[in-house]
Amino acid sequence: MKTIKCIAVVLTLIFLISCAQIPHLQQANMSYHQGKFNESEAVLKYFVESKKAMKDPSYPLVLLILADSQFRLGDYQSALRSYDAVIKSMTAELSEGKIALGFLKSESNRPYRGTPHDLAFAHYYKGICYFQMDNYEKARIEFAKARLSDKGEKTGQEDDIACVHFMEGLCYERLNDPNEASVAFRKVTKLKPEFPFGWLKLSFMSDKLGYQDDADRYWNKYTSIVPSNQLLPRNNEAKCIFLIVDLGKGPYKRADVVTGQFANYQKGIYQESGFDVSLSGTKYGTGYELDDTYFQAKTEGGFAGEAARKVVSAVAKTAVKQIPIIGDLLAGKAQADLRVWYSLSGEIYMSILPAENDIECVLNIDYYSDSKRKGKQYLKSYEQNWYFIPSQTQSLAKPIYLISMNNLHNLNVDHTSISEKVKAKNEKIKENLKKR
Repeated sequence: MKTIKCIAVVLTLIFLISCAQIPHLQQANMSYHQGKFNESEAVLKYFVESKKAMKDPSYPLVLLILADSQFRLGDYQSALRSYDAVIKSMTAELSEGKIALGFLKSESNRPYRGTPHDLAFAHYYKGICYFQMDNYEKARIEFAKARLSDKGEKTGQEDDIACVHFMEGLCYERLNDPNEASVAFRKVTKLKPEFPFGWLKLSFMSDKLGYQDDADRYWNKYTSIVPSNQLLPRNNEAKCIFLIVDLGKGPYKRADVVTGQFANYQKGIYQESGFDVSLSGTKYGTGYELDDTYFQAKTEGGFAGEAARKVVSAVAKTAVKQIPIIGDLLAGKAQADLRVWYSLSGEIYMSILPAENDIECVLNIDYYSDSKRKGKQYLKSYEQNWYFIPSQTQSLAKPIYLISMNNLHNLNVDHTSISEKVKAKNEKIKENLKKR
């Protein structure tokens, strides 16, 4: 009887600890999706530094929002540490004792172990951090790890995150390895033939390797997709603006309505379906989709195994329920685990736009929704203006990494449409640059 009481006390304490930490995660998640990245970082950093943090069953999810907040703030060193901690947490081996104890808990109170797409995108964002810091070798390694983490449910669905391959190709390009860069860009064109910049980069690499016919063919593919007024020159040293934009919210889970046990992925709910770009009010471009995180989540390998594990879990709980006195306490509610990477975006878009040499631009992003019923509708409250963005050569351009978010302009950008005053200021910059 004493043993039974001890077990009951231990399980109750675990439950209370997990419940006590939910407000931290909810508060940080709310701040993050309001664009208050400083707030979400502060809340979670304080919690992570406490002794309770690693006992929280949702500890990896806490680290993911913390890392994403630091990434959005441009604090790449801190973000690297946080992404590294979450990767170690998700890949750590659990002891048999912890696994056995986990079987007696409700699904949502078990230690969160992550999913293949969680791990792949954690490596991807870690790679972006290194890329922004000009450490292309370490970035390449992270993108390679992202590829290896991406496991598909069916043949052909593994290793299919296009943005990972594109960024790996850029790393090889900057490490002066056109052969490996070509392999990566060719994979992008296979996964996303409608994405123009895979063909563009493949053309540049073929030129560099002396494969003129191939280079011409790839260039023609690129020009068949991009409107003539948005084409980049056939010169890898031409100036450009390189954008990566995360759109919307990532997938969430919904419990099976019959059993309440199985968690099925659902597409995130958001309005944004694309964006248009203007540079200094004159040059226009658009964004091109590379990846959909919902597709990656619903097709990832291991999901069937996760479902099977829950079946065994449910059977075990049913058996435990037959034990008198402690059955209900040990069995918990057997509810489905609905936890996800809350700050993960829904889609990843890229755009590479021609820009005048040595001119700092006013970058205006107009997000829109697009439906069969209403057509293309611009989302005024999502508009973002970024001032004095420098152009860079295509071979060395760093991405301007943005996120679509309602009213983000109220926090750290000027929402005002490009006015005559702004245009005049930009013209003055151009004049000053010409005089140098």
